[in-house]
Parts: sequence; C-alpha cells; structure tokens
Amino acid sequence: MRSVAIFTALLMCLAGSSSGDGQVLDDIIGNVIDGVMRDISGSVGESSDSKPESKAATGKQDEITAGLFHAIETGDVAQVRKLLARSPDLSARHSSGMPLMVYAAGWGKLEIMKHLAVRGCRADVADDRGNTALHLSAVRGYDGIVCWLLRKGVPVDVTNQAGQTPLLWAVDDGHASTVKLLLDNGARPDHRDRDGETPERVARRKGYAEILKYLAEARKMR
Repeated sequence: MRSVAIFTALLMCLAGSSSGDGQVLDDIIGNVIDGVMRDISGSVGESSDSKPESKAATGKQDEITAGLFHAIETGDVAQVRKLLARSPDLSARHSSGMPLMVYAAGWGKLEIMKHLAVRGCRADVADDRGNTALHLSAVRGYDGIVCWLLRKGVPVDVTNQAGQTPLLWAVDDGHASTVKLLLDNGARPDHRDRDGETPERVARRKGYAEILKYLAEARKMR
C-alpha cells in the first residue's frame, strides 16, 4: 500500500535523521498523525492452528482495541471510557507502532491520557522508535500535556533511538513556551543527539531568538 510506504519513509527519517539534516520534526510527525495514523488497524496476527474459540476471542479483542484507537483519534472520551471498561489490551500498538499513551499525546488528548493512566497505561511508554508521549507533546507545543507527563514522572531528558530529547524536538519546531517549560524542569540545554545536534545549533540555524535566550539563561543556571 502506498500509505505504508509513506509511513515507513517517515519513520526512517524520524528515527535516523537529526534536525541538522534539514528534517522538520513537526512536519514529519504531523504527516504521521494527519495521514497514516488514520488507517486504523486492529490486526495483531493469529497462528494458523488456533482454535475457532481463540480466534473469535482474539477478533473481539482486536475490535475493542481498534475502536479504542479510533475513539482516541476523534477525542470521544465517553467511548474511550466505555471501551476501557471492557478490558482491552493496554499494551496494544497502533499500526504506526505507537502505544495508546503515545498515540493520545500525538492527538493532544490530555483527558483521555488521564483515563489511560488510571487504567494502567504507563506515561513513559515509547513507540517502536523510542519516541515517548513527551516527545510528541513537546514537538506539538502541548504545554498542558508536557506538564502532566512531567508530574507523572517521565524523565525530562528521555531520549529516542536517535538520541533526541523532547527539548530538541520543541526547539526544532519553535515552541518557545514549551522550551522554557522543559528547561525550567531541568532539561539539559547542551544535550547532543547521536549526530551531534544540539538545541542551540538548531535554534541558531532557524533564528529563534527567544529560544536562544532561554537556552542561554539555562546554561548560566547550571
């Protein structure tokens, strides 16, 4: 499918490219959220020798899980609560590789994230590329979600497989208030990802004067 190919290319960029490669992280994640993430898939695979009863049970569970991802996307809190009461697989991942909590963060659904946490979903869970809910909320500028995740104990400098922190993602997309929020909560302004990229280099390249000021103030305080 063409959407699968697009998604694969996007994820490769997300996990393997730094901001210095000219990739705008917000554009990458925006394409995932607005495009591929709409292709809800409930399939988790079944063995060929499964009994009919187990197949039926698995199919029902998949239906609940697919419905839950869809309800998260549409922001249907009532439906999310209804489906959570039916004991879905809380470790399930969307076809994009995102767990429930990360998926909800990508859509900016804080109330739903709270319901997921009450049911046992971890706030610090990561997707297949190591990206957490804090990464997605930072790059989207969702300060309310960032605050909630930090209060839930998610490390402010959690890194993905490319060594990128939420601060780097927030800087890359120019969210000054989010950058300040992360720095005020102890984010390292001088952290380098695997390609040697730093928040300051990104901010200078893109001309983000306010963010550069926040980074400079944070360095003085360290």
